[in-house]
Amino acid sequence: MRFSLLIFFLICFTNLFSQKLVIGKPAAGIGSLVVFMTRDSLCESSIDKTDIVADSLFLILDEVKCRQFDFFKLLYKGRIYFAKNTQFYKHLNLSEDLANLKLYFPDLNERTEFVITKGKSYLDSISALFIKNKNLKDSLDKVRTDSLLIIEKSKRDSTLKATRVLVDKLGPRRTIISNWQFSSKKYLNDIYDISINVFNPFKKKIKYISFVFYAYNPVDDPAIDFWTKSHIKTVRGVGPIEPLESGAYFFENVYRSSSLSTIKLKTVVVTFFDSTSITISNPIEWDVY
Repeated sequence: MRFSLLIFFLICFTNLFSQKLVIGKPAAGIGSLVVFMTRDSLCESSIDKTDIVADSLFLILDEVKCRQFDFFKLLYKGRIYFAKNTQFYKHLNLSEDLANLKLYFPDLNERTEFVITKGKSYLDSISALFIKNKNLKDSLDKVRTDSLLIIEKSKRDSTLKATRVLVDKLGPRRTIISNWQFSSKKYLNDIYDISINVFNPFKKKIKYISFVFYAYNPVDDPAIDFWTKSHIKTVRGVGPIEPLESGAYFFENVYRSSSLSTIKLKTVVVTFFDSTSITISNPIEWDVY
């Protein structure tokens, strides 16, 4: 008889301390949990309402009814709140779990003390796990980011190395100009603009780059510019352009001529930051991309 009673009390004791907390998680799609704060009756007229961002866990103490709605009585950050149970994920399951908890702690004060004591330990462990996981995630993110940077740098270095080999083989005359074109203005078809993309094939940084153009009429005679009375024009672009990097320029109103048929790029003069310069005659377009 004594042995049976001992077993009975051991079972009760074990069940009591292994009893689970009832923890509510807001349902999917709820950005903010609407909660009510009151010291007395939930249904009193002067009740305060507020919102709590729905990314937290809530300890559920009780379930009460107000008018036609069911509410969970919650413990959150040391304060008591009430919230409609339908705002919670699987609220019917939570109601069942709460009914089981109330079997072991029918008195609300005892139930509250149990939830506070066990809930603090639970939330502390959750917080520690969250911090640990966050630190792990941050470390993994850093490793991933560093790996991507190394891969990108390796790809870029490989591309630059291949480009340098090709550029050295072709020479500046065939690599300095990526592409260029001239075009007349929409409403003034005897005035021409020039756009030009360049590539720095040198191992030094470009400070200035000048372009010398010649204009011709349909029979390959010089097309004389209205403003300068010459068919030769020089325009200058300002750098800097790093080695193996590109630059783009647009020059407006370069020529005005009613007989102009074509423009030829005859010379490119490159000036470097060390004040040295190089002249390239009859450059050939090269698409570096």
